[in-house]
Amino acid sequence: VFGSNETTNLEDEQISLDTNSILGMFVRRCTLTFNVLSFE
Repeated sequence: VFGSNETTNLEDEQISLDTNSILGMFVRRCTLTFNVLSFE
């Protein structure tokens, strides 16, 4: 779809900075869920 590898790495780095915050955890779960759904 897009440059998944580069984009995913950048998003993971940004999200990992906020993993302790509720918003960070919410965004991370949404990202993981989106990745799973995109394969189906």
